[in-house]
Amino acid sequence: MAQGWRAGPVRDDVAKVHPMIGVPWSELPPENQDKDRDVVRLLPEILAEFGLEVVRYEEVRAGG
Repeated sequence: MAQGWRAGPVRDDVAKVHPMIGVPWSELPPENQDKDRDVVRLLPEILAEFGLEVVRYEEVRAGG
C-alpha cells in the first residue's frame, strides 16, 4: 500500500495500520465514503497547483 500502510483491525499510525484499507466501497461507513468523495472533488484544485487540469474527452466509438 501507499507509504507502507496495511490493513489491520485497529488504527495505529506508528505501525501504519488502518482498518479501512481494502474495505469495499459499499461496506465503508458513510463518513469514510464522504472523505473519499471530498478528495475526488478537490482533484481539479490540487492539479491546478501544478499547472495541470482535468479535461473531458469525447468518447470515440468503433466503426464510427
